Formats: sequence, C-alpha cells, structure tokens
Amino acid sequence: MIKSTHHHFIFAALVTLVAVSQAQAELVLELGNDGSATLRNRGMLDIDFDAYSIKCADGCLSVTSWNSIEDQLASDSARVVNEYGVGALGFSEFNSTPNQLSEFTVSSGAILEPNESLSLGTPILLAMNLSEAVANGTFSWDWSSATSGLTMNAPITVAAVPEPSACSACVICMAIIATQRRCKRTRSP
Repeated sequence: MIKSTHHHFIFAALVTLVAVSQAQAELVLELGNDGSATLRNRGMLDIDFDAYSIKCADGCLSVTSWNSIEDQLASDSARVVNEYGVGALGFSEFNSTPNQLSEFTVSSGAILEPNESLSLGTPILLAMNLSEAVANGTFSWDWSSATSGLTMNAPITVAAVPEPSACSACVICMAIIATQRRCKRTRSP
C-alpha cells in the first residue's frame, strides 16, 4: 500500500511540474496589421528553440520581406549572439516558399528570455484578414525546443484593428471636450 501511494505522489508531482513548466514557457507569434511577425516569450522562463516554421496555405508569405535569423546574422552577428545566445549562430533558412518560411540550426538553439522578442520583419502579404486566417487554420506556425526536442504548435496573436465606429466615436468625444473647454474659456473673466 505504501508503494502505491508513493508512485501516485511521484506521478502527481511530475504532472504538476509539467503543468507549471508549460504555463511559464509560452512562445507566441505576434502578427501586426502591417504584415509584421514577431516571436515573443510571454512566459516566465527562458525558451530555447532550434527551428520554427510559419505556414500559410494561401501563399500569403513573402520570402523577400522576411528578416530571418540567418539574415540578421549576416547583417549584425554580434547583436544576434548578444541578444539570443551563441546557439543562434547556426540558423539557416530552408524550404522557404510563399506557403512556408522555415529556419533551423544544428547548434543548441536561440534563447528568448521572458518578455523578449525577435522581429522577423514583414513577411506577411496583407491580402487576407489575418484573424480569420488564424481562426480557420489557413495561417499557422510551430517551433521545436532545442532542449526537449519536442515540436509544438504554438499560439498566434493578431493586432487588433479598431472598428471604424470606435474611431468616429473617439473623434466625436474629442470634439465635445474641445467645445466644453472653449466654452469655459469664453466665460472666464
């Protein structure tokens, strides 16, 4: 009976450890309304990665506007190593088309610290609604961990576009405030 309880305790501890690790390590692809793409560590722990792929079934990716880690190494390798570690030195583009942008390294991989980001330029052609493309699976991405060797489908966030009605409401509010201030100034002696 003691042996069984001991095994349950170890299993529960491992499950808790995995859940805490997953909650604290979150690598996200952020998409901007200008076609920009940024990898961001939203977790509380360092994240290492040795490969990533951004995919668009509709061919919405631009190889020429993509600022890959390989491109960044060519222009300023000292900065890349300083920001993402020596493991970033080996990154190379592979199999990059309008449907997929990919990079990998055979080294230990790049490291993103908590709240750190890595800009990938503006590789997205804006001929589609990005929120809809993410929701229906047309647009996706995955990455692999240099430490665990696991490949993960990861979250994508899309910058919010203000509704036209929200913009016009904001303009109306500003006009009301300006009018009230003007009225107060004309009443003062």
